[in-house]
Amino acid sequence: AIVAVADKCPKLALLDVTCCENLTDAAIVAVADKCPDLVRLNVMCCDKLTDAAIVAVAEKCTNLAELDVTRCRKLRDVAIVAVANNCPNLTTLVIAYCDIVTDTAIIAVADKCP
Repeated sequence: AIVAVADKCPKLALLDVTCCENLTDAAIVAVADKCPDLVRLNVMCCDKLTDAAIVAVAEKCTNLAELDVTRCRKLRDVAIVAVANNCPNLTTLVIAYCDIVTDTAIIAVADKCP
């Protein structure tokens, strides 16, 4: 269903899929591919998402300003570092309960803050 939204809504600016526990990387990668104008993304509690999804968003949605990945427990530093490196307009980043994200990712975000 999210892939269909991405296909039909290329100007999508906000996507909130909070607690869509069966959401896959493929769906978020499709959004990244088809909706480059995305500014806000909330994937809180989407437990199946991995670095691949967030890296795709970071690389293709470079105007991203707000990202919430709370309780996306499979995310590692590589995803957050990709966001830091590719999203210069980022103003809000929520990474609560991402247990394997380390200080390395947080420092990368801090280093890229304007």
